Formats: sequence, C-alpha cells, structure tokens
Amino acid sequence: MKQNQIILIFIAIVLSIGLFMLPKAVINKSDKNALQKPKNEDVSEEMPTVLNTDHNKEKTEINNPSIVRLRKKYIQFSNSEKRLIFADSLAEEFEKLFYFDSSLYYRNIIYTELKSKETTLKLAETYQKAFSFAPGDKKSTVYNDKARKYYEDVLAVAPQDLETKSKLAMTFVSTSTPMKGILMLKEVLEINPKQELAIFNLGLLALQSGQFDKAIGRFDNLIKINPKNWEAIFYKGVALKELGKIKECIECMTKVKLNATDKFLTANANGYLEELLKQ
Repeated sequence: MKQNQIILIFIAIVLSIGLFMLPKAVINKSDKNALQKPKNEDVSEEMPTVLNTDHNKEKTEINNPSIVRLRKKYIQFSNSEKRLIFADSLAEEFEKLFYFDSSLYYRNIIYTELKSKETTLKLAETYQKAFSFAPGDKKSTVYNDKARKYYEDVLAVAPQDLETKSKLAMTFVSTSTPMKGILMLKEVLEINPKQELAIFNLGLLALQSGQFDKAIGRFDNLIKINPKNWEAIFYKGVALKELGKIKECIECMTKVKLNATDKFLTANANGYLEELLKQ
C-alpha cells in the first residue's frame, strides 16, 4: 500500500466501544477490509427548535421501538429533570443508530438546560463522532470546530483532565495546524507516560503517515500497559501487514477475532484473516 493511499477514517470502533474518541482511524481507502462506515445524515449547523419529523431519517427512526417509547416519555413529562433523563436516553439511542443530527439535537437541549462538565463533554464527543462520519462533508469543519470548543470548555474547568486533552488534540489533526495536536499529545505523555488514549492516538498518526515501525512501537507500549487493548492489537496488525510481516499480522488479527467483544473490530480482523490466509 502506498503511503498516499493511507487516510484517516476512524468510525465504528470508536463509536461502539467508546474507549478511544478519535475523529478517524488509519485504513487503506482501497482495502476491502477497511472498516465499514454507516451513512451519516446531513446535519444542520443550527439545531432545530423542534425535531423535524419530515427528516429523511426520521421515517426510519420513528419505527424503532426504543425511540418511540422514549420520545413519548420525553413529550409526556413537564418536569425538567425527568425530561432531561429521557433526552439523554434518546441521544444515546440515536447515536447507536449513527443518526448524529438527532443525537446532537438532544445533547444541545441537555447542555442548554444543564451546563456541567459531564454534559459539555458528552456534547463535544458527539460532535467529534459526527465529524468522524463526515470526512469531506461541508459540515465536517463545523463539527470539528464545535467539538474543539466544548473540549476547551471542559479543560477550562478541569485542566488536569488528560483524557479530554488527548481528545482535544485530535481536533487539530485535520486542520492546517496538525502539529499542534501532536505536540499536545506529547505534552500529555510527559505528564503521564501511561495515558492510553494519547499513546493510541500517536500510534494511529504514525500509521497514517507510513511510519509503520514507529506505529508498532507505540502500540506495543500500549499493549504492555493494557494487554487487552484489542484496538491497539488490531492496528499493530495493520502496521505489520504493511511491512510484509504476514505471520505476525495473522497472530494479531487472530487474537482480536477470538477475544474482542466489539462486532466491528472482530469483523474487520476476520476480514484481514480471510484475505491473508488465502495468500
């Protein structure tokens, strides 16, 4: 695979596992084993005052039993506290369906009525996930900028939150100042050399830039810290494949397939195995 074919497209692993909140992941655009990305809906920059039931995705969403039940409860209660509880549940359900316009609608309602570190962080993460599913989309810059803003708001009240700082760092990677994000990740590791998200992000960035040996070093470091970090093992396998180390790659992908619980991760590991074992 040529280096200029490698792009960042992080998707379902982050969303389904929720461990590493990155905009994208390193996968060959032409690779048939690339993580499959569900379609994202078009999201307006401004949140609607009411949920648009004519939205092309709403017709599908309304048939989801959980969504129907939660929306009835949300409308039913006039008590602000209870409504926010159901709004949070709706945001989670829509996120599971990869409908980030609807999820952001409810996240913004919650944030507006209850500004806290937790609600601000969740809003930032949802914007970052929406960005992950819209690379090149006209709204992607809006998503990324808003994610950065809310992460910065969190850090303003919790400057020692290294997890959030690692997430914020990745909002700079797709901008005109990517080194700012990389330096921020390195700052995190200077404070805590075992901060998993920062190590993982640097590993992905090394993989994206074609520095496969460096990527493997990062992932090996992370695996020493957390031997059950299946995402690190998966991407170590990707780097090994690029270096032509097929046997070692198969070992990594087999571990992921047999042990990881995330269906997207195991499916993609299995895709690599099927291809490699045919060679």
